[in-house]
Amino acid sequence: MAETDDKLRLAAVLAADVAGFTRLMADDERATMAALEAARAVFREHVAVNSGRVVDTAGDSVLAVFENAAGAVLAALAVQKKLDQINEDVSETRRMLFRVGVHLGDINEKPDGTIYGDGVNVAARLESLAKPGRIAVSDTVFGTLRGRMDVGFIHIGDHKVKNVAEPVRAYQVTTEDDVPVEVKRAISPKSLGAVAAASVAAMGAAIVIWWSDLGVDEPAPPQTSLIDGEQHADLSAVPPLPEGPKIAVLPFENLSDDPSREIFSNGLTEDISLALSKFQNFFVIAPQSTARYKGRSVDLSVIGDELGIDYVLLGSVRHEHERIRITVKVLNVQDQTQVWGDTYDRDLSTHDIFAIQDDIADNIASRLGGETGQISRAHRATLGVSAQDDLEAYACVLRAHGFYDKITEEEHGIVRGCLENAVAKNPDFAEAWAWLAYMYRDEVAHGFNTRGDGEPPLDRALAAARKAVTLAPSDQLGYDVLASVYFARREMDLFKVEALKAIELNPNSSRTVAWMGSMIALAGDWEYGIQWLRRTMALNPYHPGWYQIVLGYYYYFHKRDFRQALEEFQKVNMPGFLLWHMSLAMTYGQLGRPQDARAELDRLIEIVPDIAETYRDHQRQWIWSEDEIELGVEGLRKAGLDIPDTSGASD
Repeated sequence: MAETDDKLRLAAVLAADVAGFTRLMADDERATMAALEAARAVFREHVAVNSGRVVDTAGDSVLAVFENAAGAVLAALAVQKKLDQINEDVSETRRMLFRVGVHLGDINEKPDGTIYGDGVNVAARLESLAKPGRIAVSDTVFGTLRGRMDVGFIHIGDHKVKNVAEPVRAYQVTTEDDVPVEVKRAISPKSLGAVAAASVAAMGAAIVIWWSDLGVDEPAPPQTSLIDGEQHADLSAVPPLPEGPKIAVLPFENLSDDPSREIFSNGLTEDISLALSKFQNFFVIAPQSTARYKGRSVDLSVIGDELGIDYVLLGSVRHEHERIRITVKVLNVQDQTQVWGDTYDRDLSTHDIFAIQDDIADNIASRLGGETGQISRAHRATLGVSAQDDLEAYACVLRAHGFYDKITEEEHGIVRGCLENAVAKNPDFAEAWAWLAYMYRDEVAHGFNTRGDGEPPLDRALAAARKAVTLAPSDQLGYDVLASVYFARREMDLFKVEALKAIELNPNSSRTVAWMGSMIALAGDWEYGIQWLRRTMALNPYHPGWYQIVLGYYYYFHKRDFRQALEEFQKVNMPGFLLWHMSLAMTYGQLGRPQDARAELDRLIEIVPDIAETYRDHQRQWIWSEDEIELGVEGLRKAGLDIPDTSGASD
């Protein structure tokens, strides 16, 4: 980057060309060129409307770039629809049909606006895979848009791309006229706002720029999606509906006198529904199904019965002069108890109205969604998950959700056991495989319940993580744990690829972003990784305690700011968690508080009696710098722990 002005960034690339162009030119060159120019005008119009830019039109091709995948696919759909209308009055032998490919990936952009790189290569390959008059997209586009647009996707195989090491998983975009009724996907229609979609691209771009030299992941196992060569969707490849709780976002109430403010209320309802739908652990009712309740006073139990939901999100918007107040609450529809609520005040004189809408939608989604969010916590409490190791599969997954609030060896053993039972009984349950991969990884990461024989835990973890990704290629959790396993194996190139996929799929998932940020920091880029951790802590103030421990120990402690580190640790209450007691002991030691240090050291030794001998090996699971490990040794020695002097030499 230092030797060129080219800019590396994440973008959606659209590549198109004419099917049978040589034949058309041979038949009637003048008519073909006239039709080509007319078609290019259609491309230019719809690319511009969807906030894209036409980069090149060499030969019979069109190359365009967009800030997000939604814009590229919407433009492609609009172009194909318009060209279909034009072709209605043209004989079949003279019709100009474009193949279109769309990919979301990293590109290099020159100062003159031209682009190159993997993003362009993959889009061009997808274009060649598309049928005439149709659109093919990559798995990154599929993962971003699945369930967000009124279209379906058919998997058309994994394909090798020249100069790209990883095979590309391709999907054909389908509309109602393309797919037989019996295999149509139940996808919630959603008008995608450019601001919301751009936030995904912007966050992914930040990681791409940081990781300017991305590694290559091992190819995902191929999936068969064509039946006897016919264009029918493979039903086994269609991810099942979420098994978790169901929530509906009711239309926000406009409390302002000005009816024109209704636009903001409606937009906020849709944006929150979209942001929540990115989470795979619960089901979000489409806004079209809740629109009928707008302006009506309906008993929540009736709405619950009609929509089959567990929770409802209610909200109101009040505009007063240059300020806006948004009030939100989530209720359990069965007993109408409040699960969560908050109020947002914003100054309209200093903030763009759409930026406010986007910010609040992201904030609400981050607090409610994911396994650490308020919905998951409330649902675990409602189901009363018990301390049994023979739990039903979904109840076991809920138990796994709560594991990282405790992080104890006893809980690890219970969760690992019930997850192994769950996947044995339900081998296609992707979420259970992902959480099982975490439990296997934690045998090494935390030294929990290590099995002395059989397959090494990180090998078991890798196999389980790959199984999760294969079963649910658009679910963030699989990529999340796969990245974590690669980190534990110190395969950083592969970690980078999977971490990027995980965050791309849902940048509002606080646990995923916090965990990826933590591992980035632990790998040595402390400042950058902590930026991600701080962001997710701001989005979700009800985060698990380990966020605070990471910030205190892996950031302030290693900056030698021991007082600030202690302040972070004192915000945590995780008795029995090794790292918490260890962090407190070494920090009290560094601050010269022997009585407090001894108390924490006693708790630490109770958890791990041989911690003096094993401390360095334990920390090497997380910290890659021997100098940083020795700083912890110094703190524990000051606390009174007799750690052998091995000069930090690795095994």
